[in-house]
Amino acid sequence: LSYSVDANLAPTIEYLQSRLSLSEAELKKIVLGSPPVLSFSIDNNLAPTIDWLKSKLSLSDTELKKIVLGNPSVLNYNVDASLAPKLSWLTSSLSLTKAELKRLVLRFPNV
Repeated sequence: LSYSVDANLAPTIEYLQSRLSLSEAELKKIVLGSPPVLSFSIDNNLAPTIDWLKSKLSLSDTELKKIVLGNPSVLNYNVDASLAPKLSWLTSSLSLTKAELKRLVLRFPNV
């Protein structure tokens, strides 16, 4: 309750809703699934994570949305400390192609 509606909450909600083309129900699912998302900086946290995922996995906007809805906490993860090492480990340990990694993450966003 310490965050400013105008400076923090509203811009974050608006960014997520427009960037991921979320309905009100989908937005609610993300916020309830990962409340800390409301405290994240758009420029320092949300946009870099979303952009990295989209680029790394060659995701369409619809596929990106599916992953975030399937695992809202993915927005909490730091790219360098968490996402990149995990995807790299999966790729090397299972000898996955980029297409196989993408398919895995789309089917099981919690991986």
